[in-house]
Amino acid sequence: MVTLFSAIASLPPQFPPRIRRCLAQAADNFRHYHALGNQKIAGTLDSPTLSSYRPDALPPSWQVTDFSQQLCQRLALPASFAAELQQQRARAEAAIAQQRRLIAAVLATTDQLATPTAACNLLTHCCGALPLPVAAVSALATAMVIVVAVDFEGEQLRDRTLWQALTAVEQAQLAAWLRQLQRFHFARFGRFPGFGQITPGQIDRNWLEHLAAQTGETPAVMAAAIARSLVIVPTQKAEAFIIHDIWGHFWQLPLTQLSSDYTILQTCHEPLRAGETAYTPDGPLSLREVLRWQSGHAVLDAAAAEQFFHAEVQQRLGLIFSHLLGEMLADAHEFKWLWQHRDRPETMPSSSLFKSSPTKLDLSLLDADFLFLQVLSPLLTANISALSESPLECELLQEWGDTSLAARASLKQAIAQLYQIFFAAYADHYQPSLVNGRGVFGQFVANLLYFQNALNQLYTNPPAGELPFQDLLLLFVGCYCAGDSYADFWDIDDVIANYFLPAWYLLTDEST
Repeated sequence: MVTLFSAIASLPPQFPPRIRRCLAQAADNFRHYHALGNQKIAGTLDSPTLSSYRPDALPPSWQVTDFSQQLCQRLALPASFAAELQQQRARAEAAIAQQRRLIAAVLATTDQLATPTAACNLLTHCCGALPLPVAAVSALATAMVIVVAVDFEGEQLRDRTLWQALTAVEQAQLAAWLRQLQRFHFARFGRFPGFGQITPGQIDRNWLEHLAAQTGETPAVMAAAIARSLVIVPTQKAEAFIIHDIWGHFWQLPLTQLSSDYTILQTCHEPLRAGETAYTPDGPLSLREVLRWQSGHAVLDAAAAEQFFHAEVQQRLGLIFSHLLGEMLADAHEFKWLWQHRDRPETMPSSSLFKSSPTKLDLSLLDADFLFLQVLSPLLTANISALSESPLECELLQEWGDTSLAARASLKQAIAQLYQIFFAAYADHYQPSLVNGRGVFGQFVANLLYFQNALNQLYTNPPAGELPFQDLLLLFVGCYCAGDSYADFWDIDDVIANYFLPAWYLLTDEST
């Protein structure tokens, strides 16, 4: 492996085209990055971390209109790629402008969140009537996101006087709402990048129609935007979320492909269906091709079943990596604030033991351990009953046009055999173990460590120069991991260790 901080003289003679494309895309995206973080524009909640956070400066030379063409010339990329960058930039600018309009419309209907009462009214629009004391609520807004802080701990308000002033019925109602706020649901992945607790169906319809009329959008678009852009946090832990979400996550929506993976991830816990499709080396393979109707019987293709399982598991593990990646990129922003304000570490609370590191290995391992079995559960949970049919059974029987007792029994037997193949493949290749050399989980954890180590070393040793480095590194990683997330996971550590620093020098005057 090339040393992370090798001299410019040791540059590889030829950078892979993908590296050059990702670097160009990251540099071009950097111009949007500043517009996506931003500072507080409204609200009563003051954030010392947000007000003092400093992203890498945007160089004047990167603000010229023909920057995309200059990038491609410097990195020996074709003019067609410059045109592609311009198209991507236009899409990002449109998405940013739309989000700003929607947030501005929400603020206009809630008195710019100028008072705690206005923040409570916003929650009423989004959650219905709540017995929430005004004194327990505050909020802040940037041009892209709204953070509402509620002063609670567990299932109660922290201020005992405010809590005890509520009736028993009000306490029960508020406790249920607070409990719901803190509960994990796969559906929250679909509300990336804020992973908000508000579901679109909860939001007041009349309010949505008013917002839609003001913005020219549909009520459904407004509801989705609010659900992904409104974050509710406990007041005493607000600083642990504000930089992480506002600067760490919201750029990921328009500037990476993580959104598509999160859309899939939100349904990974659901039962298998006939159309479930795994993308194998031989092409797409669905469960309706693995389980077929032949001569009046359900027939299992055992070889296809094993092929399906391996491909589907790898797809699902790729989704886990996408989530871990999104969190690591956000965690690095927390560290950046600590890097800039080393005299005030207590201002930025963290639940990680690796607070002084850009990435948080302990939190990544907790997420990986939890999600590993969660996303594989439908492949490992055989719900076969003589009294009812699963969605997979219902769909196949309907497609086959035979719902007789004999057909149902035959299909259940075939599905039982299917899961036996799944169980055996899982035990041999994927069962979580840090000591089983064959297990993918152990390899997954090891490569996660390699990646975090490479990222940490680069991020904490930026070279001197006027061009952005730390933020550009994160944008580069986000651009690189935009295709096959499972395959990207296994080589991203080598990619940034071998190529990012020397590639960065290609953007400096010293390399020309």
